[in-house]
Amino acid sequence: MTRKKLWILVAVVVVLGGLVTVNLASRRSHGKEVQAEKVRQRSLETWVRSPGWIQPITSVDISSNVTGRVEKLHVREGEAVRKGQLLLTLDDTRLRSAVQQYEAMLGAARSQLTLTEAQRDLAEQILTRRENLFGGGLLSSEELEAARVELRVAQAQMAAQRDEVKRLRAALEETRRNLAETRFLAP
Repeated sequence: MTRKKLWILVAVVVVLGGLVTVNLASRRSHGKEVQAEKVRQRSLETWVRSPGWIQPITSVDISSNVTGRVEKLHVREGEAVRKGQLLLTLDDTRLRSAVQQYEAMLGAARSQLTLTEAQRDLAEQILTRRENLFGGGLLSSEELEAARVELRVAQAQMAAQRDEVKRLRAALEETRRNLAETRFLAP
């Protein structure tokens, strides 16, 4: 062989040897890194990370019949609560004002009922007097009939006013219930 061919052969062997060495070095595993400590007695802990979710022992959904802005949260999410503990409050300004309005309207309606009862009593007395006068021939039948109509009108006004008092009492109670529902307690 000639010298030139020999050098080419040596160069090819060296290049192939270098490629084989690099290839083997890159495939070699370095193993896992470990921590070393002095031997001593202690408890072992294991940590496992896994996707999932936590289900509470008891889950309670709460809702309200009234809507409003949450004024204050009294517990944090995930915090343990006791039965009857205040969870949150809604803004109750509008409902407190409505309760005061209904209380005032109910008071006025009761006063108006007292007035219509007095008017009815007066109409009854007038009718009794007119019946006596009519019996004595001192009053016309038209005036007696007018007194009877006035009594029926007064009775109708009194019945209407009683219904108004009932309606306002019911509205006040409903508004008070709605006001109570602005405070959420743990069931």
